[in-house]
Amino acid sequence: VLAFAPYDGSETIIESSRTRGRSNASIEFWGTNQVQESEGGSTNSAPEESTDTNSINCPVTLQTALKSATQNAVYYITENCTKRAFTRADIYFTYFDAWSDVTVTTESILNSIPDDTLGFMPWGPQYNPASGALIKTPADPKTYLLLDGILYHIADEMAAEYQFGAQWATWIEDVDQRLLDAYPLSTTALTTAGRPDGILIKYENNVNVYQLDEQENTQVKRLIPTIEIFRALNFRDDR
Repeated sequence: VLAFAPYDGSETIIESSRTRGRSNASIEFWGTNQVQESEGGSTNSAPEESTDTNSINCPVTLQTALKSATQNAVYYITENCTKRAFTRADIYFTYFDAWSDVTVTTESILNSIPDDTLGFMPWGPQYNPASGALIKTPADPKTYLLLDGILYHIADEMAAEYQFGAQWATWIEDVDQRLLDAYPLSTTALTTAGRPDGILIKYENNVNVYQLDEQENTQVKRLIPTIEIFRALNFRDDR
């Protein structure tokens, strides 16, 4: 049984925990521009010309995975017909389901596609950041809290530090715009005036962790008494 106590928001909060993303995202990092096929995996033979109907003149299909037959590096072809290398397999699998989704093309075609200026791959549209994540897109500095499937815009840096502590910026994850678009946006932005239900809090010099909730139209804090219950609720324990 989890304990409840009234919460008036007056205490100093030093940390707000967040949940882990993909539970199977612990694939080895093979190094810059290196992605290996899984055992028994395969790649597709590429048509030399794209059947893409996008108005951008691109020699391959947009928003696909591409490699040459002579290199291990796998690239993502953006909607602007530029390429970004996948440097982590776990990020690759937030865009595609299998290594067989990689199309093999000629080195000349691959080299004809310019490198994207971003230089890295954000988490893709299949990523599950789960409740409590801080997410943004590379193209927009606006940062959001994802809580119970709803996005809350964080109004400013003061609000971010109030809600999540001084280390808040280290928790932000860059994601694909399509992932951001998949969630409804709350009409209430996060400010320094109160905290949303569902968020985790703890107090300075106190090991107890609480989850804010609503009970009879009053915001209460719910004690999470054991690490087992904490993990069963799918929160990460590195915050």
